[in-house]
Amino acid sequence: MNILFLAAEAAPFASTGGLGEVIASLPLALNSEGRAGSPSQPRGALGESALPLQNFSCRVLLPAYKKISQPCTTLTEWTMDFDGKSISVILKKAIDTELPLYLLDIPDYFDRDQLYGYEDDILRFGVFCRAAIVAQKYFCEHDWEVDIIHCHDWHTALFPVYKSTFFNAPGKVLLTIHNLAYQGVCDAAFLTRLGLPSELFNMHQLEFWEQLNPFKGGLVFADAISTVSPTYAKEIQTAEFGCGLQDVLKERKDKLFGVINGIDQNVWNPQKDVYLQSNYSAENISGKADCKKRLQELGNLKTDPKIPVMGMVTRLTAQKGIDLLITAFDEIMKLGIHLVILGDGEPGIIAQLKVLFLKYQEQFSLTTGVFDVELAHQIYAGSDLFLMPSRFEPCGLAQMISMRYGTIPIVRATGGLADTVRHFTNFAQSGNGFVFESPDSTALLKTVTEATDCFKSKSWKRLQQNAFDADFSWQQSAQEYKKIYRSL
Repeated sequence: MNILFLAAEAAPFASTGGLGEVIASLPLALNSEGRAGSPSQPRGALGESALPLQNFSCRVLLPAYKKISQPCTTLTEWTMDFDGKSISVILKKAIDTELPLYLLDIPDYFDRDQLYGYEDDILRFGVFCRAAIVAQKYFCEHDWEVDIIHCHDWHTALFPVYKSTFFNAPGKVLLTIHNLAYQGVCDAAFLTRLGLPSELFNMHQLEFWEQLNPFKGGLVFADAISTVSPTYAKEIQTAEFGCGLQDVLKERKDKLFGVINGIDQNVWNPQKDVYLQSNYSAENISGKADCKKRLQELGNLKTDPKIPVMGMVTRLTAQKGIDLLITAFDEIMKLGIHLVILGDGEPGIIAQLKVLFLKYQEQFSLTTGVFDVELAHQIYAGSDLFLMPSRFEPCGLAQMISMRYGTIPIVRATGGLADTVRHFTNFAQSGNGFVFESPDSTALLKTVTEATDCFKSKSWKRLQQNAFDADFSWQQSAQEYKKIYRSL
């Protein structure tokens, strides 16, 4: 089975976060599963038992952004009409990459410094989708028949629209929602510039409050839809989380699946992480104490192993529930903990955190601006607790990474956080973290207090082992995607 991934990001070539990490990992996991043969499969998204053995071959198609410097070979080139002019397109194959990466070089639209943030982004990713149709045909004509086109987020949502409207191309389309809050909504005038017929501009297809919504179109025309966690698949069918598209998703609920993301367990591995003061494992956790001491030193905090350290590696935005933390900040500081935050985001939130930093310098370390990869790894390893009070979280990777390092997550019960973190109780000695339900500062404070109390108790080592035992490898997710592909 041949799977063509269409995406706007793929780490490390061009990435701004979770989407890029998924595209870097999932195709490799599928390819690996295919070569090795499929192990026995648990029941999952489709409630199926084990599937027959089958080889999987995946390719990733990405825009040739200016920042991608990977050596390539040219496969084919052509011109096509788009937005009233003739556009030059070159299909390239990256050389010497583990990820089977292909690039669509369209200089008029992608020879720019940034991935996103331009007024014509709808045209940029529209032409990418149009060109991807031609690239798919090229693959089919050169002994790689495409069975599934796996599209990701709004940037590729116009692919199934073009495919269904103009082209009789083979293959079924799966569209994955990584974050429904970003939909690419734009002025209706772009419909003509995209070369789409006016008949599609109606409330059942592309029209959205008198504007053009490419994500809505993709959800309507795709053969199936997935999200990055089972709980998020349910949440987006409600007014609270549906971002205006809940009715569209309810209509398609029979073809809507939730598959939790995985993490790259080679990159996130305390046994061989090159950024750590000392390496350690679930079997020998002694090196974690050195990592904690180093993190306290980096944050100009007192180096005391008895003080619980709570870390955060996050975007500093309202979605991440930072306002809940700010409201409860004074009371949290009274617990005598250390807090280490790395992130960037909304200027207003950063300004409030800087005020709190000046007030609590002996307990609080704040790093904003350019993302520090080394510090991120040190926070995951050196912290005792990891805070994620998100108002919504389609999947979340940080809670999985933290558990990989024996760092205990404190999360709100939403999206992928609810699917991956189970509340720990002293009585049952089960669970791998701490969970609060209500998105308010009182619930947050209560749960942080419970977590710090546990840190000081005899149950802490049992909780850490529970976290280490959690399996968030991509192989688990690959099994679920294989079932969806087969169903199509």
